[in-house]
Amino acid sequence: MYHYDGTTEFTSRGAGGVNQKALLQRIPADQLCGATMLLSVTTVIQDQSGVTPEGPVTLEVRGDDTINSPRPDMVNPPICSLPLGIIAFPGAGVSAMKLTITLAAPCLLPQICPSPQGDFYLGFGLPAAPAWPADGISVHISANELMCPTCVPYGANPTLGSPVHATNLGWDVGYVAGVPTNIWLGTLNRAWRIGGRYREDTLQPCASNARFSGGGAGLNPNYGYAGICPDASLGDALGFNVQSSLPIGSPYFLLVGPETCPGLVLPPNLLTPDSSLVLCILPWIVVGPSITVAPGPCLRDPGLGGVETCVSQADFGPFALPFLTCGNNGSIYAQGVGLAGGLLQVSTSCRVDL
Repeated sequence: MYHYDGTTEFTSRGAGGVNQKALLQRIPADQLCGATMLLSVTTVIQDQSGVTPEGPVTLEVRGDDTINSPRPDMVNPPICSLPLGIIAFPGAGVSAMKLTITLAAPCLLPQICPSPQGDFYLGFGLPAAPAWPADGISVHISANELMCPTCVPYGANPTLGSPVHATNLGWDVGYVAGVPTNIWLGTLNRAWRIGGRYREDTLQPCASNARFSGGGAGLNPNYGYAGICPDASLGDALGFNVQSSLPIGSPYFLLVGPETCPGLVLPPNLLTPDSSLVLCILPWIVVGPSITVAPGPCLRDPGLGGVETCVSQADFGPFALPFLTCGNNGSIYAQGVGLAGGLLQVSTSCRVDL
């Protein structure tokens, strides 16, 4: 799951780039209800000068600071961490690498509700870069994740970028190590190119519109914040994509309704032998089925010199929206349910602001 909109505008170490840093992407509890384990993380990092190896770098998963939500808990130990050591980049000049980091032991994710207290933060601890911007390691970021024009628009051109409602501040986060009060929340709601693969099938919303034409506008369909808050006043339609572990050709259904978080753990039986499956939508309206297909490129990450592949995926929509202004008409929640070999598979669920 990514909040990155598919196009990279620049690479960043956040505010105060020379300092030791933690760069974190906020993952709201109601965007990933039912996820129990983080299996791997994909990102694109960049070094301004490959002459000097960079590190140490640490993968971090942090919980929410429940006293000062939404922001990461930088006082208590991370939920999970993985030292990546020193990273050497090829060549002597500016160089970017796409990394997929597989955790030897899956990171167990506590299902605590509601959001933001149940949010977690996924990212990297980076060493100081005293020569920045001439040298230092950074993370790619999509920069034009703008507020929707009907909420609180930022920037000169509100038709570009991915809209997100004004109440959803603080998705991209930075922290200067050793200074607990120096936490900055991304007021422009940019999105780090940091994505997680989870044990469960993963459902994510997207906005479909020709205005997402690449460059600063993101890709179409747009899996950035536009999917969470699509704007019908600009012609956005709403779709859903599930990255699935089921065999190609399996039927998948979409449940739409109110979300119950942390959800109902389904008991093991003939349909659901896996007791970790969590039903988050109660009650529901059923949409579908859609049929899982061979994925080709992973829709949510166009890759860097290559593509990430998935087992299968199912798409729903795009559906025309009945409202004209994003974020002012309440929220809906969706979750996928698939069938294969007489067994039931349940995806994570997500929220969409209308």
